[in-house]
Amino acid sequence: MLQTYVAQKISGLSIGQRVMAGFSLMLAIGLLATIFTSFNQKTIRDLFVDFNRVSEDATSMLEIDSSIIKLQRQILVFGQARNASAISQVRELYSNLLLEIESLDVRHDSFEESDKILLGNLLLSIVKFGDNIDSLEEQRVQADTMDAKLAEMTVPIVLLLNYSSILKAVRAFDRQC
Repeated sequence: MLQTYVAQKISGLSIGQRVMAGFSLMLAIGLLATIFTSFNQKTIRDLFVDFNRVSEDATSMLEIDSSIIKLQRQILVFGQARNASAISQVRELYSNLLLEIESLDVRHDSFEESDKILLGNLLLSIVKFGDNIDSLEEQRVQADTMDAKLAEMTVPIVLLLNYSSILKAVRAFDRQC
């Protein structure tokens, strides 16, 4: 029934009016397609922006991981070499690591709550680790002092052991004579 009504209305129009109605209909369809495409392009652009942000975050996390590895390696170097310049490198790496973590935290307020908690825990662990860095040099001095005391104690013990074995040899000689 609707089709017959529309068909009667169209047949009652002149050719110019029919062309104009067809053109208007095509224009309306084109305009709707353009609006629909525009909204979809905005969505796609937003997805690319999100992808770029996630990619930057992943790169930052890899840099943080790399900094942690460098810091651990430098601490091992300090522990083995007991070099005073190594502790300054440890402090420098620690400062850079803190800056990297804080910049990642500040740069993105849009993190989910769970991500913020994990990043906060990481920052807290690194700060506690930094407190231990300050005691590294003190621990090195204490270890050197203990090594020196142990070396001092070793000489009398060796002499005492040698004296004891000499005394036993003298007693054994006396018994034989």
